[in-house]
Amino acid sequence: ELDVVGSLYLLGAALIGSGVRWGPGVGAVITGGAFFYAIFLNPYPAYHFAHAQDAFPLFLGVLLGVVSMALATVANVTAVLGNYRGAGAQGMPRWMYSVFLGGVCFIGGAAIFAGIAQPPASSAATAGVPTVHLRLSDFSPAQITLPAGAQLHFAADGAVPHVLDYGQWNGKHADTRPSPAGLPTLNDLPVNGASFTIGPFTTPGTYTILCIVHPGMELTIIVTG
Repeated sequence: ELDVVGSLYLLGAALIGSGVRWGPGVGAVITGGAFFYAIFLNPYPAYHFAHAQDAFPLFLGVLLGVVSMALATVANVTAVLGNYRGAGAQGMPRWMYSVFLGGVCFIGGAAIFAGIAQPPASSAATAGVPTVHLRLSDFSPAQITLPAGAQLHFAADGAVPHVLDYGQWNGKHADTRPSPAGLPTLNDLPVNGASFTIGPFTTPGTYTILCIVHPGMELTIIVTG
């Protein structure tokens, strides 16, 4: 996927650099399509924007990438319109400098705000049911104690896909196991942004749930008698 995206960007850059009048139009389609995908189809940018402090360096990268796509799309559209109006030789319009400056200020302001804003407190229970949050690539908390017979609520903090099973991570290998007796069945349970409740957990013991999509993502559940 990254190879395809990189090839498209190189194609757009080559057409723009060749001086073809419609070259920036191809660039606008590529950058505009990438922007649309990032905002409306890919769940990861939305998660980073809503939970910036979970992975702040990644948030900064996503922020820079999305704003750059938007600015590049505006610049390409402006260039192709100028080419067909005969204004291409005059260079970039003056107002574009204000647009770029606004983009830089937006990135800086968003980064500062996200860096100092306090993250919302995670709820420990939902309607009296113990709650674990499904974050980008981990559970919060990573360990929870339940009395026998209790249920467990999973709150999805975003539309990031997860697939849950019993088992543990062994390096980069997901060592999955059948659902233990007295515990709710998982069997590659898909999660795509929806919160849900499982249970009851009736057999005392210590159990581990993992997400087979994200290496190292584990939840330890201690069921007491």
